[in-house]
Amino acid sequence: MKSSLPPLFYLRAQKKHGGRYIARRKARVIASAKTLKDLMKVMKARRIPHAGEVSIGYVPSSHSLHVYLNR
Repeated sequence: MKSSLPPLFYLRAQKKHGGRYIARRKARVIASAKTLKDLMKVMKARRIPHAGEVSIGYVPSSHSLHVYLNR
């Protein structure tokens, strides 16, 4: 599956939000928090629905090594 976001987005997100959970709409981070539970609280407080174009994910720390295998 090919990502629709450019690799530069992920590098910038990792630099700014590494080690945190983020909620994003297209290529824009709209909320972030250290834990998923806290992110859901932030989203609820800001009235950001977790539906449609909003995606939630974890951004690994920039100090970690990632290996992706193509199987």
